[in-house]
Amino acid sequence: MTRPDGSMRDRVEAVMRGQENPGAWGAPLWVVEKIYGSGVKARNALYDLHILKPAQAPCKIISVGNLTVGGTGKTPFVMLMAEKLISSAPDDWSFGIVSRGYGGKAKQGVHVVCDGAALGEGPPVSADEPYMLAKKLGTIPVVCAPRRIEGAVELVKRFGVDAVIIDDGFQHRAISRNLNILLVDALNPFGNGHLFPRGVLREHVSGIKRADLVVITGADGLDGEERGELAHRITRLARRDVDIIAVDGRITGFEDMDANPSPPPDAPVYAFCAIANPAYFKNELEKKNIKLAGFKAFGDHHWFSDEDIERIRADATGCEASAIVTTEKDAVRLIDRYKRLGFALKVAVWKMEITEGGEKLDSAISEIIG
Repeated sequence: MTRPDGSMRDRVEAVMRGQENPGAWGAPLWVVEKIYGSGVKARNALYDLHILKPAQAPCKIISVGNLTVGGTGKTPFVMLMAEKLISSAPDDWSFGIVSRGYGGKAKQGVHVVCDGAALGEGPPVSADEPYMLAKKLGTIPVVCAPRRIEGAVELVKRFGVDAVIIDDGFQHRAISRNLNILLVDALNPFGNGHLFPRGVLREHVSGIKRADLVVITGADGLDGEERGELAHRITRLARRDVDIIAVDGRITGFEDMDANPSPPPDAPVYAFCAIANPAYFKNELEKKNIKLAGFKAFGDHHWFSDEDIERIRADATGCEASAIVTTEKDAVRLIDRYKRLGFALKVAVWKMEITEGGEKLDSAISEIIG
């Protein structure tokens, strides 16, 4: 899917995902991959040999991450975990969320996105994903901290939490964890098998051995035989005692920018997004029988400039759209500016649900709470 911010980016991403041959780029990408891979391998070896030791947090740690760059549903799964903890934990037990804060402009250190009562500054100061989580959860403290241990310590010190969920923490081995959750995309689990930037892997697939729980996302896109083959592949790579569950995400409805329910559009709309997998969003809209008069995809975490907003408005006008539709993640980057679009903006509400192995996740959560 071509993005307006350049065809070269699309080509590189297609190569990384194994959808296109690298051609003349093969040799330079191979060199950079080897340099990057050597650094990752050396760093992991230092932790494996206990030369580097992870810091112990003053609370229990749940890490959610993946082996690949791009979207596998980490943040929606963090949302699912948070909702499960809220419904399962006793009243005197609490938790918070730590994000690296990618794309945010907050100063170094610990940035409080939500103190459990009120939201802090929105994007671009706060990063879009943690701000979206904080906005949806409301009463859960959320912080951004490049050094996750500092975020965990702040959550315990300031809010007295008993546990912390780390969003995108699988490669962040500088902090110890009680539950290490790895997400794997059912349709593109390991890309073309190469490391970044020749492929989508952040580290070698052998890193899966560190996972306590493997979550297959988008599993409904596979038939029974394909799902069995993927599960078998994972079990061959992972520890013998690893648990595997499956989840799937879908659009469950629409809201306006004040989070009020909004009826599904019954006339053609113009949709746009700036997420890692725009094709997935487009396909889900079509599954909901939403008629698309036009669609535009920007790069992941893209900050919408005034020119972008005007371009979206002009395109929506040109294709005679009845409204504009976007994702929850993109909506938080437009909180103070969406009226410039000149159209009603409908936000597609995304929810992840467990489709297989829910009892395994419930058991893991019980151990954390207990």
